[in-house]
Amino acid sequence: MKINLNKIKAYYNKQIAQAIANNYEAVLIPLEYEMDIYCLNNSTDEDYIVQIAEDYGWNRFIILDFLDHSEKIIDLYELEAA
Repeated sequence: MKINLNKIKAYYNKQIAQAIANNYEAVLIPLEYEMDIYCLNNSTDEDYIVQIAEDYGWNRFIILDFLDHSEKIIDLYELEAA
């Protein structure tokens, strides 16, 4: 399945802008549109990020890092297989 990051970011645009305004380091964005994003104060703690995703039941999500201006798709199934 091809993921259109621009479409997803446009859908969550207001929540992303609010996270930036509140000086969060990053946000986790679920690939399902019905859910809210999760704002992070620490974008480098991978174990914490995976725990948050598991707690919310997200198997696939996007990390938008505002500090290094990067975006990455995370698939927990791939992480478990590795």
